[in-house]
Amino acid sequence: MDIAIVGLGCRFPQARDPVGYWDLIRRGTVAFGPIPKDRWDHALFFDSTTRVPDKTYIDKGAYLDESEVREFGALHFGLAPRRLQVTDPQHRILLDAVRGALQDAGYESRAYDRSRAGVFIGASANEHKELLLARLRSVQMFDGTFGRSLPGVEAIRNALVEDVVPMRAFSIAGNLMNMSAAIVAQTFDLGGPALSIDAACSSALVAAQQAIVNLRAGQIDLAIAGGVYINLLPDNLVGFSRIGAISRKGECRPFDAAADGFVMGEGVGAVILKRLEDARRDGDRIYAVVKGAASNNDGRSEGPMTPRPGGQLEALRMAYRDAGFSPSTLGYVEAHGTATTVGDVVEVTALRTLFSDAGWTAADGARTALGSVKANIGHTMSAAGIAGLIKTVLALHHKSLPPQPSINEENPKLQLERGPFFLPRVETPWEARAGIPRRAGVSSFGFGGTNAVLGFRKFES
Repeated sequence: MDIAIVGLGCRFPQARDPVGYWDLIRRGTVAFGPIPKDRWDHALFFDSTTRVPDKTYIDKGAYLDESEVREFGALHFGLAPRRLQVTDPQHRILLDAVRGALQDAGYESRAYDRSRAGVFIGASANEHKELLLARLRSVQMFDGTFGRSLPGVEAIRNALVEDVVPMRAFSIAGNLMNMSAAIVAQTFDLGGPALSIDAACSSALVAAQQAIVNLRAGQIDLAIAGGVYINLLPDNLVGFSRIGAISRKGECRPFDAAADGFVMGEGVGAVILKRLEDARRDGDRIYAVVKGAASNNDGRSEGPMTPRPGGQLEALRMAYRDAGFSPSTLGYVEAHGTATTVGDVVEVTALRTLFSDAGWTAADGARTALGSVKANIGHTMSAAGIAGLIKTVLALHHKSLPPQPSINEENPKLQLERGPFFLPRVETPWEARAGIPRRAGVSSFGFGGTNAVLGFRKFES
């Protein structure tokens, strides 16, 4: 059963909406810059070497403007400002993105059966909760829970956390992971399933795949799928630096010979999904059609952070069997593309095997463009899958292959010169092959080995 994408909403670094996002992508803009001072004092956690514990060796990332994180039209959504003061800002920007997607689809004020609308949101971190808990943790720290006690310093403790909002009635509800989806359902009065899904980096695309499963099963008639991540604390940056996944140069260069890891990013995205037959009946504007979707896990691998080629390959095979077309007919593949030394090789190897098994030969030449939006906006963690999905949908909609930034020399380990893929260096018109509609695929692979793949085609009325 084909699924139509009828609405888009997003906010990423230097892109406040899908129009700005496509402009950033088609221009090949790289949105990296210094870590904003309003997030944390990065000097406390920075050391240019790689040897100091609890430190990171870079001071760059791709961040939303502070106004985009803090400002929110609470009363527009019928939410009390005091409630929002202790609510995860991820919920706030998610509501804005969903509102934008519903407006884009024409459903903000249009009548539809809200009891048959579901919400599926990828969310894997709640750093705001850690900030709110600072008051409680400080009591434990001074009491010696984690080390020596410091009696008689109550005044010092109070001074350290005087700017942290005290715990309130909404402090817990405003920071539970399930509320990422639930607050959308409650705000827009939606009666279908509302699920927050944590599959690490693949969370958002797994959420989209689960929305498709529910639509195909007839459980719902309209789905909101998306993902969100805001980086409020240095924890992930320090943690990923300790395992060497963060670029030492402060660059994210998927498929490049100098690729040495990713850069942290953040953002939010949402799409509105319906069964294609329903969307056509209702006169919806259709951006693209999802033909196939699949999700699996790598199973046992060398470790929880090590991708397994066999698991990724099987997810790809499942998705394109479901789509009912050969992957060799794809004009574009939006890869997970983290720019890590292991990840890119494993992914491209799995893709090359997929194409070879589908009948591609060297005589066919490189006919499928390859890309990763992480080169533009960094790794947006649980929002990464929706960032790639929306990029791909916009490329299909505009019939354009966007450039892949930061390619100076192709990574020789990927053997792109002998495979089915090429890296567009400039924006290129996407010409359809004779008798074949424009087709594209999106892949997203998460720590822990949960994979998701979607296959699309351009909608032709």
